[in-house]
Amino acid sequence: MSRARVYPVKPAALRATRRYQIAGTSLSEVKEAGSPLWQADLKNVTHARWQSRRLGQSITRMLVLHLEEDRREIRQHLTRRAFLGGPDDMAFRAAIIATLEALMAAQPTREIEEGLSERLARLIHFSGLGLMVAGISLPILTLLQTQSLLDFATDAMPGLLAVFLGMALRKGYGPKRQRRMRPIAELIAELKAEA
Repeated sequence: MSRARVYPVKPAALRATRRYQIAGTSLSEVKEAGSPLWQADLKNVTHARWQSRRLGQSITRMLVLHLEEDRREIRQHLTRRAFLGGPDDMAFRAAIIATLEALMAAQPTREIEEGLSERLARLIHFSGLGLMVAGISLPILTLLQTQSLLDFATDAMPGLLAVFLGMALRKGYGPKRQRRMRPIAELIAELKAEA
């Protein structure tokens, strides 16, 4: 068994640092004293997902590992000031790379999914359906209540925008969307190149 390595990760600016330990194919979160809060054998990972989202001046990244009866994640939310190249970013990246390398050692053929979780994608998809229904029904209800073409026209424009937004959400996050799977080695190389 290889020597245990500990990686301190600051999940967000106002959150306490978490310490992740990797020993061979074992991943655990440890207290400051070194005793584990939880432990997971990477040989038991059934699904792995990497997500990286930017919104304005912030970025949220997470590695989610689904085990047989559990789920573990390493996540970080940074603002632009502490973004690429900062100490928090580099520590997080080192922890993710080490975890992915240990996962690749435990399961050489395992691929990693990239993007939103299936549940969140489904929620966005059905939100698009709700927008489409609201966009269609708003001008029709206005016409039925007031029977004024001017009121119908003023409600038709936002309704039409809601329909188009709903269609875009349904198309982009539909149940038939392609799940993006990629080799773990490819993601490791990408994370190392960003450093």
